[in-house]
Amino acid sequence: MKRRINKEWLGNHFRYAAWRYAALVLLATFGWSLIFTITAYRVPPERKVDIIFVGPYAREEAIALLAEEAHAAHPEIESITAQSIPFGFDAEIDFYSQQVLTLRLGAHEGDIFILPRATFFGLVEQGMALPLDEYLASGALMPSGEMATGWVASVDDEYAGQKMQYGIPLDEAYGLMVTEMYDNRNSIMMMPFYTQNPDGAISVMQWILDNRVQPKPPELE
Repeated sequence: MKRRINKEWLGNHFRYAAWRYAALVLLATFGWSLIFTITAYRVPPERKVDIIFVGPYAREEAIALLAEEAHAAHPEIESITAQSIPFGFDAEIDFYSQQVLTLRLGAHEGDIFILPRATFFGLVEQGMALPLDEYLASGALMPSGEMATGWVASVDDEYAGQKMQYGIPLDEAYGLMVTEMYDNRNSIMMMPFYTQNPDGAISVMQWILDNRVQPKPPELE
């Protein structure tokens, strides 16, 4: 016996089978999202530079503009991004931020870190920072002003007893405070050992020095 398909039958069908259609829609959406995620283009790590600010405050819109400016000056680098990890507000936030920083480092994320001196020294002791001596000697990195506080004793046995420069102090980079609202005082810029674009990172570090080192604002005198 043929079933007559009419308005009443359709109404009952969709009423009792609605969950099946909803499930099919969700499954199709999830499948498409999964396919898009798998096939979406990702910039190779050797063709990008990610900057991570660690500290009490860094205005997100401003550091995003800093990344855009740096990218405009380095068209050969496919992608330059900037993000921040808040630090120094209170114990609860600092605990969470420390976990985020640890995860980023563990996942080998970030090519340039701008962070408080105490955090910097801790990372050097853990072997996370790349020595900058080679780039300083070649002239690829030419910081101005006082750099002595960037020198720390290496914990690597290969260089036992020597001093290597792992970071560039940013005490004179008041442009970061004026433009990005990041307190540059007592901060250091470093490059992690795992970066896959060291030449690009060094070039961006030099760009930051060239464009953010400026005199102390009168209100801080």
